[in-house]
Amino acid sequence: MTQQNILQGDFNPTVPTRIVFGNEKIDSLRDEVKKLGGKRVLVLSGRTVAEKTDSVRRINEGLGDLSAGVYSGLIQRAPLSTAIEAANMAVANGVDTLVGVGGSTISDAARMIAVLMAEGITTVDQLRQLGEDQDMVLEPNLDGKSLPLQVSIPTTLSAGEFNMGGGNVLDDQAGHKIRVRHPRLYADLIILDPVMTEGTPDWLWLSTGVKALDHCIERL
Repeated sequence: MTQQNILQGDFNPTVPTRIVFGNEKIDSLRDEVKKLGGKRVLVLSGRTVAEKTDSVRRINEGLGDLSAGVYSGLIQRAPLSTAIEAANMAVANGVDTLVGVGGSTISDAARMIAVLMAEGITTVDQLRQLGEDQDMVLEPNLDGKSLPLQVSIPTTLSAGEFNMGGGNVLDDQAGHKIRVRHPRLYADLIILDPVMTEGTPDWLWLSTGVKALDHCIERL
């Protein structure tokens, strides 16, 4: 007997985020990016996902001529220097779309990277000084400024891709996060594909699920 996979489709909530879900939906990424108007894509990930799974390679190859490359240096909590490197790489390559592959570190960092690109912040010292001047919470004026499109492809259950309006990176020298808030900071597209989670270790899968549940309970 052939088993039907009924867990697939798309969802368009009230916020301007399109959600596509189902097995092998990652194969639609290139077409989905083109629908959004994206022309140059930078893939963002951590080293583990890039080096120990097939996800990043598959995504990058699937983008074809839309790909401007991969930045896989976003290690846990995304230190300032990694966000700056990614933003500078994106600007240098004319990127208009960021595709984040991974857990909440990636989705949170991608929103900060988008702001760095829009604000022309190119050094760690600039970002650190802004953080100090604004009590570690940046609230940029993005009126009239272009932000890159953001696509999130989660590999954990942390649900960070659904956070709307903010992101953060780590000042590892000072030992605290620098956050950013703005209503335009959200994923334009989320692709939920179980194939992308096949390389996620059981301990990480389970712990991020508990973390997501914990966040839900805190909101009650």
